[in-house]
Amino acid sequence: MLLSLMGSSAIVLIFVPFLTKGFSFHPREVCYLCAVGSGIVATMASLFFYFALAKGEATSVVVISSLYPIVTFILAAIFLAESFTIKKIAGMALAIAGIILLSI
Repeated sequence: MLLSLMGSSAIVLIFVPFLTKGFSFHPREVCYLCAVGSGIVATMASLFFYFALAKGEATSVVVISSLYPIVTFILAAIFLAESFTIKKIAGMALAIAGIILLSI
């Protein structure tokens, strides 16, 4: 089901702009590489999620998988020089503490 939702979203994002008047799209090779790369990564993420659901408890797997904003925040801090604030650090610490409490 998740893969079908992702596919539907991709179709909408790709074809809706072509329906608007005056829209011109001139893709470059980099665009194709990014599209293929993101498709591969999204498919792998879905497969790993389903594998984790098959092997572990759903309550733990879903909570751990919902922590992707922490990874996003860390990467944004590294590559985009975003600042660490007390609220963001406290939020990450509480989320990690929640995972630890669920695993006990």
